[in-house]
Amino acid sequence: TQSLMNINNATMWVTEEGFHDWIVASGWNGAFPNGTSVGSIFSEGIVWGGKVYDGSSPDVRVNGNTYGTGCVPIIRLYRVRPDYLTGNLTSDAASFYNISIGEVTETQIQALRDQYVLDWNEWPVNEGAPYKDINSNGVYEPNEDIPGIPSTSQTLFIKYNDDLSDSNYGSPPIGLEVTETYWAYALSGTLGNVIYKKVDLVYTGTPTSITNSQIDSMYIVQWADPDVGNSIDDFAGCDTTLNLGYAYNSGATDATYAGLGLAPP
Repeated sequence: TQSLMNINNATMWVTEEGFHDWIVASGWNGAFPNGTSVGSIFSEGIVWGGKVYDGSSPDVRVNGNTYGTGCVPIIRLYRVRPDYLTGNLTSDAASFYNISIGEVTETQIQALRDQYVLDWNEWPVNEGAPYKDINSNGVYEPNEDIPGIPSTSQTLFIKYNDDLSDSNYGSPPIGLEVTETYWAYALSGTLGNVIYKKVDLVYTGTPTSITNSQIDSMYIVQWADPDVGNSIDDFAGCDTTLNLGYAYNSGATDATYAGLGLAPP
């Protein structure tokens, strides 16, 4: 029901309903750098709101994933990596089971490999999951094709809706289906510090929505609570020309990262 991106220098946990729990040392959603017990993001998620005209009230409704979720999975979570049969999964297992590399057992590695096999064979292309069609016949064939974003080292895929929004935000559901695709590259340098995320939202409406329903003045945000190591000395900013938000340590050192002999990211 939840898994993580962990193919390179950054890790990130997510559940099948898009919730990003603070798994690493009960203080971060992922580790940075991978293999440590410190990170830079406490939690994150997609959040949305708008004026919904579907024959029901209230008009203004919101939902998404912050410190809780108002969403439910449409399908289970899937995660694939092209080298799952021959690759070394020791580091993968260490971050998945939240243990040191020296504690990883062959049983844990095999369990992880078995899950990769299952996700590879059951990759949900009918729900929009991307794959490389090797023989270009338009049909996903596990023995022939490669699931995931083509040429990447790891892909994670989830799909959920906002059916539980009233339980988290006190707002009725809008009727959105949300698909999130994550991918990353097992590289050094800049790309080794990056996890990519693509989000698709489809307005399907609720069972009581009228035929000409619409959402007006809608806002969609990639929300995050950054904790760059020690959270009390963080700064944040944005670059409007790049559509980029960022957080950084306000000083040259950070107490949490310094304890590991590292500079803050």
